[in-house]
Formats: sequence, structure tokens, C-alpha cells
Amino acid sequence: MKRVAIIGAGLSGLTLGHLLQDVAQITLFDKGRSPGGRLAYRRAHPYVFDHGVQFFRAKTEAFQKFLDPWVRSGVIQPWCSRFVEINQGILDHGHDWSELLPHYVGVPHMNAFPRALAKGLDIRLGTRIIEVQSMSSQWALYDDSGAECGLYDWIVYAMPVAQVIDLMNHSSRLFKQLEGRQMKPCDALMLGFEAPLVLPFDAALIKGAPISWISMNQTKPERSSACSMVVHSTNQWALEHAKFSNSEVIKILKQAASEVVGSIWEQPVYEDLQRWRYANIAPQKGQQALLDLEERVAICGDWLIQGRVEAAFQSASYLADQLIQQWA
Repeated sequence: MKRVAIIGAGLSGLTLGHLLQDVAQITLFDKGRSPGGRLAYRRAHPYVFDHGVQFFRAKTEAFQKFLDPWVRSGVIQPWCSRFVEINQGILDHGHDWSELLPHYVGVPHMNAFPRALAKGLDIRLGTRIIEVQSMSSQWALYDDSGAECGLYDWIVYAMPVAQVIDLMNHSSRLFKQLEGRQMKPCDALMLGFEAPLVLPFDAALIKGAPISWISMNQTKPERSSACSMVVHSTNQWALEHAKFSNSEVIKILKQAASEVVGSIWEQPVYEDLQRWRYANIAPQKGQQALLDLEERVAICGDWLIQGRVEAAFQSASYLADQLIQQWA
């Protein structure tokens, strides 16, 4: 059975590990404290925030089939939100999300889904791989302490493209296919309020402002009832203000959110900020995953398709099919 190292335990890496676990010996490495990447949450009692991915949809039959076991178990549930679009401070239109076209969230927080997907997989969390060396017919991995993390027949990069570029050997034939791909950042502001804000929406797409999104996290299924707001900047604003301090970003985004909410705005009693460096990418052309059979190297991730949860699954699923076919 082939030994496969997957660097990155976001949704692409987890999906690939899940799909290959019966045909290969899989080890995943991730520098974070929990799997899931942007399928993340933060708890600051009594507040809980899904501060990365806000929801996800299954537009293809294959992704829906993949999700179904966790939907049946309740780890994934539809968020029947009151959704609106606000343009230049004016409410354009709104509608209620329905279970007929579900907008899914993890339960009781967004990270519950990747944690469920990770069960049974060998995942080395808190391990930052900084060097990959070819050792005859195998690959050796080294972490940031200099320790060797094992020898593997195959290596798969399941990380944001900038991190793949930093780690991958630049002489690799796959490397040139990474050129010109750039993920954009997003700043996520988390605000906790002492009393509920009586808003005409649970989730709002914002246009014509530094922010692109506001959601009230307590309206998602099986959440804490404490009034917890998540505010996302636009990708372009975060890119242009990358050198601003956290306090400056909080001040600007909080002001933008207060202008959307209007007269019922109250000063939050809790505030925090997450600056996602690699949050989104425009639709891409080309293969859904990259594979070099001779070098025994592969790459997968949403950024090869588009910055969407379903794209992360599609990339990993495509790569799994290719590898299983080659190993048969």
C-alpha cells in the first residue's frame, strides 16, 4: 500500500484523505490547531463566531452525495436565513433561504464538519512542514524544528497557492503551472453585543462599502443565543489595507457595519479580528488538480477552480479519481 503525505488539512486535504484511505496509507500535516482551514469558528463565551466560511451549497450531485451522510447525522444543517442585499446603504431586495435550496453550515459550529471528516484519519496538527526532499524513490518531509516527519511514496500539496510556491521545489514540472495565481485576503471582524440587535436580516450581502458581508451567527442552527455578528471586508479592501494595524482595521470595519445597521446600532462589548491572507480567488481555467506521475507529486485546492467550498471538494475528488486509476 502506497504511503501518501498530504500537506494541508483544509477541506481539500481532508476530502482527499477520506477518499484515498482504503487504497493508501495516508498522513496529513497541518500547522493549525484544528483541521478545516477556513471552515473555522472562534468561541469567546458567551459568543461564538463562524469567522471564515459563512455557508456552503451543493450545486453538483456529486458534492451533495458526499455531504449526505453528515446531513443525515445533523453535523451539517441548512441555515434558513433571512437574506438581503444592501447596495450603497439601500436595501435592494431580500428573501428567506429555504431547505429546498439549502445553504449549509456545520453544527454546532462551522468547524464541526471538517472535524467529522477528519475522524479516522492520521492527522499531525501543529506541524509546519518547511522542507521536502527527494530521497531516491521516496519523499522526506521535515518540520520547522528540523525533525524528519517520515518517508512517503507520494506527496500532495493541499494548501493555498502561495504556500505551495514557498514549499515546492521550483524545478518541479508542476511549478510553472502555479504562476499568475493569486488568492486575495479578507478581514473578518467579530462583534459581540450585550443585548440583541433587532435587524431586518440574518445575513446581508453588502455592495458599495469596505465590507461585503454581515451575518448574525446566533441565527444559525444550534448556536449560542448571544448576539454575535461577523463582518467581512471586501477582498480588494483587505488587499489595499494589508499594512493597516489590527486596531485601524477594526475601527474602519466597525464604522462601516454601524452605517449599514443604522439607528439601532449599539456599541459591542466584545470585538476581535481575523485577517485571512488567502480567502478567495476568481474562477480559474485549466485542470481541477495537478498531477505528475513521474515525480509522484500532486496539488489540489479550491484555488485551482474558484474560491468556494464545493471547489475544494471537486479538486480533491478529481485528484482521488486520477490516483486510484493510476494505482489500480
